Amino acid sequence: MVTTTGWSSGRSVAETVRWTVVDPHRWEARVGGVVVGNVASSLGYAVEYAVVTTLGEITGSHTSLENAKAQLEGWARWRVRLPWPS
Repeated sequence: MVTTTGWSSGRSVAETVRWTVVDPHRWEARVGGVVVGNVASSLGYAVEYAVVTTLGEITGSHTSLENAKAQLEGWARWRVRLPWPS
């Protein structure tokens, strides 16, 4: 079960979303120690950064790591107002 541990109204999402470099091509987003999504890079014609949440609620494709992280963090801001599914 995923809980809302780490999501408190007195803290900003920037303080609660923590990024971990898994390897040179993958980053994990954690909230309260729980992995909520990841960004992975691939090289084709150009570098592409794919976003996927752990529960599969959103996906995305970006040409910059910063935009990919921003999408996942934006989702986290929205998600904080809803209960996590059990």
